[in-house]
This record gives sequence, structure tokens and C-alpha cells, in this order.
Amino acid sequence: MGFTRLKSDSSIYLYVRGDVRIIMPVYVDDMTFVSKDKAAIARAIVELSTHFALRDLLKVLYLLIHISH
Repeated sequence: MGFTRLKSDSSIYLYVRGDVRIIMPVYVDDMTFVSKDKAAIARAIVELSTHFALRDLLKVLYLLIHISH
């Protein structure tokens, strides 16, 4: 699908094509999409739904990420 896993954190994937950027943190079987491009998120969800059974838990208001150095 074009996502690349971060070397610094193997649970975070990035999609970068032109002006479109999507950040996808994954925790066990939960994933969140972060992007300014809502249409790109919708396309990614449709693509993933062809491979996996998905359930949309709607909009995320807060996302806490632990970053260790």
C-alpha cells in the first residue's frame, strides 16, 4: 500500500506521496490514521478493508504516544 515502517519505532508506519502524508500508529490490532488529507485516509481504509475485517471506531480526540530515547 506504500506505507513504510519507522526504524526508530516499529509500531508506526508512514505514507508519503507528494503532498499526501499519513501517519499510522499500530497497537496490537488497533490502528489510527493521522493526516490533513481526509480523502487519502478514506482511500487507505478502503484498501485495508479489502484485506482485513475492519471496524471504524470513529474520530479520535486524543492520541498519547510514548517516545523513549
